[in-house]
Amino acid sequence: MVSTYYDILGLKASATQDEIKRAYRKKAMESHPDVNPAPGASDAFLKVNEAYAILSDAQKRQVYNQKLRDQAAQSAGTSYAHGASAARDEAYRQWVQQARTQAAADARMNYEDFKRSRFARGEESVFLYLQFLVIAIVFVLGTLLLIAPITVMFYVDWKAVFMLLPCAPVAFKIYEEGWKGFKELKSSL
Repeated sequence: MVSTYYDILGLKASATQDEIKRAYRKKAMESHPDVNPAPGASDAFLKVNEAYAILSDAQKRQVYNQKLRDQAAQSAGTSYAHGASAARDEAYRQWVQQARTQAAADARMNYEDFKRSRFARGEESVFLYLQFLVIAIVFVLGTLLLIAPITVMFYVDWKAVFMLLPCAPVAFKIYEEGWKGFKELKSSL
């Protein structure tokens, strides 16, 4: 029996993009030729990469799912939509060829280079989002240092205005450092 791309990744056809990505990462790491010296590992690695290349793209996945439905209808003997678009089929063949070419290139890479090229991008973007979050927290902290003494002055005691004397320079220094960090982070994008 011919396995589908979903079978190769160990997924159901209703899998989300995150599930596809996680399954691909796990299978690719297990089957990379540098990590797995088993005889069929290289072929498995090529199939895993091909499956991910098709399923990770929404348009390619939609065409692939339609092909699966057409094959199921044809094998069941029900009315098969024979007028399937030749252009769609040709595009699909090109996508598969591109996926196989990329998979072969990935298989020739050493494991560390493959891991860095395929998975580092996602981890870097998460790290960048965390940096933006830290900078936002720094700006909020600076704002609180400026607003808190003024608020306390109105609601508790007027002498709280003297808290502004040490807080204001600290708050402005926090703003300055946060702004520098934001500029550096923005320039690294």
